[in-house]
Amino acid sequence: MEVYFTSPTIGKVYGLVSTEDHKTYHFKGNNVLVSIELCRDASGWVCQKEHWLHDHQVLEIGLQIDKLEKWLSAQ
Repeated sequence: MEVYFTSPTIGKVYGLVSTEDHKTYHFKGNNVLVSIELCRDASGWVCQKEHWLHDHQVLEIGLQIDKLEKWLSAQ
């Protein structure tokens, strides 16, 4: 699935998210060189390793994943 996050300096950063187990998600940027792993925990969406994204940017990606998964499960 294609998602994005918003950077205050470069605007929207688009990328593809993939998952194998619906627990860990891999985001790979299309227009910016970035590759991160995200997962859900009790507090919400978090990155697995060090990254340069702010928490609100990780949340922005996570909310898009949630929305798409909810839509897919309703189909």
